[in-house]
Amino acid sequence: MGEELTSNSRFPSSRTSSRSVIETVNGKHIASEKFTVGGYDWAIYFYPDGKNPEYNATYVSVFIALASEGTYVRALFELTLLDQSGKGKHKVHSHFERSLESGPYALKYRGNMWGYKRFFRRAMLETSDFLKDDCLKINCSLSLFSSASAMALLVEKTSSGREYKVKDLSQADFGRLEIELAEVEMPGLMACRTEFSPSQPFKGARITESLHMTIQTAVLIETLTALGAEVRWCSCNIFSTQDHATAAIARDSAAVFALKGETLQEYWWCTERALDWGPGGGPNPIVDDGGDATLSIHEGVKAEEEFAKSGKVPDPNSTDNAEFRIVPTIIRDGLKSDPEKYHKMKEGLVGVSEETTTGVKSKFDNCTVVDTLSRTPDEGDKRHDHGKVALVAGHETSGRDVPRRLNKPARESSWTEIDPISCSPSNNGGSPVLTLEDVVSDVDIFVTTTSNKDIIMVDHMRKMKNNAIALVCSSDPASPLFDCLLCTCECAHMIR
Repeated sequence: MGEELTSNSRFPSSRTSSRSVIETVNGKHIASEKFTVGGYDWAIYFYPDGKNPEYNATYVSVFIALASEGTYVRALFELTLLDQSGKGKHKVHSHFERSLESGPYALKYRGNMWGYKRFFRRAMLETSDFLKDDCLKINCSLSLFSSASAMALLVEKTSSGREYKVKDLSQADFGRLEIELAEVEMPGLMACRTEFSPSQPFKGARITESLHMTIQTAVLIETLTALGAEVRWCSCNIFSTQDHATAAIARDSAAVFALKGETLQEYWWCTERALDWGPGGGPNPIVDDGGDATLSIHEGVKAEEEFAKSGKVPDPNSTDNAEFRIVPTIIRDGLKSDPEKYHKMKEGLVGVSEETTTGVKSKFDNCTVVDTLSRTPDEGDKRHDHGKVALVAGHETSGRDVPRRLNKPARESSWTEIDPISCSPSNNGGSPVLTLEDVVSDVDIFVTTTSNKDIIMVDHMRKMKNNAIALVCSSDPASPLFDCLLCTCECAHMIR
């Protein structure tokens, strides 16, 4: 942990709804003077009318903002209102749910903010001792953390020399226990080991996998190594990683680079480590759920070709997108040590597989959609789905088996789908294909399987039946299928 600063800032505010500060109307903010911590400038933004006033108009909002250039500045914040009554009580209203010991946030670019849209109800604030002479006094405590590269981005090695980066290697015994339990439930892979291990069909193969790192995929890893392959593994999803599984694999089986809750910087660093096989080249096949490992190689080859022609290296500062800045930075740094690194990888590649998980999703994963429905409400809410109308958004590999599972007695299901081939009756099992807009007010259960963005929006939610249920069964759990931010605000308003 680096520097810590406590800053007091005063903000003009009016007790009347008409407000004397014109520039704060309609969601605009008042900014404090800048202050510096750890070489970065910071400012507090106060929104008298609430940030996004359409949903937060009855609250004031308070945010801490990065006011200078920086990428992945890791910090923690406390924002409090100070009592100004002069009565000596010095009450502090603190709207802070994450202590300084709970781990840092990452602010990724100039203007990136952290804070609360619903910091305090404006009507209560305007009659409180926090307001004096139309001014508020806000205290900010800021703790700045050292760079992620010093803390997290360091390759470790086992006693046998195998590389890894996991959260806690001491969880390996627990991970091993769960892997052994999972092996009993995965007879296909275990049969492969029995039949093919003696002949070692994958001997000499170097397999890079960007795939979910779970107990179940750990069984896959150890099946590949049992058949002779060398494996380097990273997670394709920062949320699904099971740290005890990574610990067991790192200790016993393969090079793995995965931590639950990775930052974007850690995610792309782990992807690069999984691709890095040293001077001998790169992987033979890539198993790439989502395509990020493949993207890295494509971008690396393009950068190396440009570097060979003109000496030009990628410029991370050419974009404000935090993620788009990370990959060029990794590639640029690699050019210094090996200007043909990605070309060597390309020459050794024999193929890319993306369908390892999604190809079986309709046969296995989404078969549990009915069970998920039964578990969704609280235990005391005895929900009955008979006679309900279900709508499945998206056909293809993720969703094609869902209507069959939903079509139990007295239940009706239909589709939405933009692909005309998938819409044909021969492909969709005969279920009607409709548009969400046409039927949203009649549907009880929404199931999204599209792995695309903006499928269910706030306007759709407003038209839904009371107590309608929406389930995400996406092949990509990180996909923004719902207008999440607006939905959260809308739901909170409806519940209150």
